[in-house]
Formats: sequence, C-alpha cells, structure tokens
Amino acid sequence: MPTTTAIQHAEVIAYAAAAARGDVLPVCIRLTSARADADWSLRSRLVVEVGAACEPVALDRACSFMPDAPEPRLLRAARAMAAAEATPCASTRRAWLACAYEDLAVAARLDPMDPTARSFLSELVGADAWVAHPSHHPCAA
Repeated sequence: MPTTTAIQHAEVIAYAAAAARGDVLPVCIRLTSARADADWSLRSRLVVEVGAACEPVALDRACSFMPDAPEPRLLRAARAMAAAEATPCASTRRAWLACAYEDLAVAARLDPMDPTARSFLSELVGADAWVAHPSHHPCAA
C-alpha cells in the first residue's frame, strides 16, 4: 500500500471521528487545503466519507458561520446523500436528495472552478449538472 494512501486513510478516519463528535472545522480546513493543491480525489473522498459521519447540527452551524465557504455545504450534501441511500422510504429519500441538491448548487456557485460539487450534482441529475444555468452565464442579460 503506498504511503500517501495510508496517510489519506488515517486522515479520513481521524476527520470522521472528529466530525462524529461535532467538530467539522478540521475537515473544512483540510478540504480547503486540498482545494488549494487541486487534489480533487482527496477532496471528494473526504467529502463522501467524512460528510456521512458529520453531526447534522454541526454542519448546520458550520454553514451558518461560513456562508461563503463551499466546504460545509459539500459535507452537508454528502450527509444528506448518505441519509437518502440509507432510507427505504421513497418520499424521505427524495427530501434528502433535494437537500443535497440545494447544498451542492450553492457550493458550485460559491466556487465555480471546483469540480467537486458538480461531480456530485452529476450523480443526482446527470450530465445537466455541468451545464451552467443561463442566469449564471456571463453573457446572460
């Protein structure tokens, strides 16, 4: 097993444990660092694996305290997607996926150059996630 994979696995475990205790700031900082390094695979892995472990109240608080940061939105979307996958009820699943979609759309708008939110959106809505909404297009009137 390569060293970087082992380090990443240990990081994921540590960040997930902190998030389960309600502390999402460390993973938000690491996600920001991965964004700066353009390490999209690590960023996606942290979002998926740590987001599912996050305490919902901590994510809501992080989104409130950091309204211009996409990281808490990405984590909250991953949490919602994990909840949707775990529920047998179709209407509850749709509600969770709607919450995930909303957070992913905001994250994509906050950081249009980050492919993370758009890749998760594409899982929800297909290839249309990569098409900019006309109102966000620079040539739109």
